[in-house]
Amino acid sequence: MRAGAVVVSGQPLPAGLDARIGRLRGVTATAMADAGRVEVNGVFANVIGVNAPLPPALLAAPTANSAELWRRIAAGGIVVSGKLARQDELAQGQSLQLEGSASALLPIAGGAEVGIAGVDAIVSSPVARRVGIPASNVIIVGARSDRLAILLGAVKAAAPQSAAVVPLVAAPPARPESEPTPLGRAGQADPVAEEPRRHAICLGWRRP
Repeated sequence: MRAGAVVVSGQPLPAGLDARIGRLRGVTATAMADAGRVEVNGVFANVIGVNAPLPPALLAAPTANSAELWRRIAAGGIVVSGKLARQDELAQGQSLQLEGSASALLPIAGGAEVGIAGVDAIVSSPVARRVGIPASNVIIVGARSDRLAILLGAVKAAAPQSAAVVPLVAAPPARPESEPTPLGRAGQADPVAEEPRRHAICLGWRRP
């Protein structure tokens, strides 16, 4: 997995927060996305909506390098990953029914390992919003594994208190280090409290 953590909220995250997090030392890439748990052919799945191809640093290589896959997503298709991609009935060329607050029948753009833990499918942002997936409520963060433990603290300090910061991989123990956190609100309580954590769990993202 290339994505090291997500910032997830039940409401839109502040504009520009992804760029601010992207300037932290050790961050390899960031991307704002729409995310929600909806039914895909009757199975609950974690689906993200994107406006453009995600940065390669966040993805498994085959997905990152497939321009055709991203073209099909932009055209209104759905790319399935993980447990969905492994279901025999989801052969390419069929359609899938997404059911959120509204429904949509989408052509399958392909099956591929996304490389982001907890993500079962990717659609375009217009499709995501059509079925009621919240807009701009997730930031996917790519990070060097040797910096992840330290980096999580800086990301938490930058995130709104209503958001949760959830590691997608187990972080190695942080080395003692004196380092400024320019985005931080040092000394504040950990924003990953019970209420924000509920947003992460509803998307299936849990601490490793």
